[in-house]
Amino acid sequence: MKFEQVLHRYVVLDIETTGFSRESDSVIEIAAATYDNGEKTGVFQSFVCPNSPIPSEITELTSICQDDVANAPSIRELLVPFFDFIGDRPIVGHNITTFDIPFLCCKFERRIFNDLYDTLPLSRNSFPGLPSYSLTYLNSVLHLSDGSAHRAITDIDTTNALLYACMAPEEYTINLSDLPAAPVRKRPKKSKFSPSCDHRTITPTPGSSPCSGCFSGKIVVFTGTLSMPRAEAMQKAVDAGAILRNSISAKTAYLVVGSQDKSIVGEDGMSSKEELAYALNQSGKANIQIICEAQFLALLQEQKEGAVL
Repeated sequence: MKFEQVLHRYVVLDIETTGFSRESDSVIEIAAATYDNGEKTGVFQSFVCPNSPIPSEITELTSICQDDVANAPSIRELLVPFFDFIGDRPIVGHNITTFDIPFLCCKFERRIFNDLYDTLPLSRNSFPGLPSYSLTYLNSVLHLSDGSAHRAITDIDTTNALLYACMAPEEYTINLSDLPAAPVRKRPKKSKFSPSCDHRTITPTPGSSPCSGCFSGKIVVFTGTLSMPRAEAMQKAVDAGAILRNSISAKTAYLVVGSQDKSIVGEDGMSSKEELAYALNQSGKANIQIICEAQFLALLQEQKEGAVL
């Protein structure tokens, strides 16, 4: 990676949400800042009205309360001003490739094609051996900024400082034997729906006649926990003419992503299927549509309505 290409003109992005699930949680704050030759030239920041109350633990973490978002615009109302602000600039962020960007794509129901520079893998390469690579922990070790953590508008400055730190890690002296302990994550509660299901047992419903559409003859893979049993979602896909597979390949057309247990997949919240899908897309070997459950159901409905017309 040539950092001079991204540092000339780019945007730093961060969001705060009510949780990790793209399907059931909401964005409550979105912030971005443009930089030209290292100087901040513009700021976009807005609270976002969620579809449900903000959990108390999120308010405790972010200091964002219900009153802050009560009169805020919806995520759909921010679509045009947000995309106008970021334009075609490369986007820098911490864990954006696995969290922020997929989350926003799901909520905006629109893909983001800007080049992405993720400081999570960059920091792992630049500062190997740390017990944690969360932005808060990196800030405590590298002393990147004085801003409060877990607020999108202040995390932007920390992320920008981290980007520069990753460019010159030799300027930081880190004693691995004298580091603060990594934060302990609580294990999330398990969903009542187990994601496990053998795709080979799913066959078209008798009497169903798959119509031509986006899923017809296309390979579909599922990952994570959905709001419905995995078998039910697979059945819907097969009845729409999809071909089910359990693993990602260059031939995969759609990856439907549910919520992930971070105690299993790691702190970036991304399963191995999703990681491989992004890697294949970025290498140019595939064009896998990575969608959330709501987008999956919306596409099914569009295909059904198109068959009636």
